[in-house]
Amino acid sequence: LGYEDLNDHGTLRRDSLLALLAGRKDLTGQGRKRKRDRAAPLASAATLKRFELGRPETAAQHRYHRMLVDRDGLDNLLSE
Repeated sequence: LGYEDLNDHGTLRRDSLLALLAGRKDLTGQGRKRKRDRAAPLASAATLKRFELGRPETAAQHRYHRMLVDRDGLDNLLSE
């Protein structure tokens, strides 16, 4: 739970209680669009990695889409 290298995330993304705590409405993931994501109500490790690697100044040059995050806002959220 919370290791920075995401080595436990494959298991945790299927955890319905964690999905409830995260505010998900579909606690089982059965409503997910992609068949491979069903039974996983939370984001994949790849999605979380895009948050980690996304930089506004370099996002346009990358082959894969990067998600940009307000790092100060995220720090404040996690601190609260």
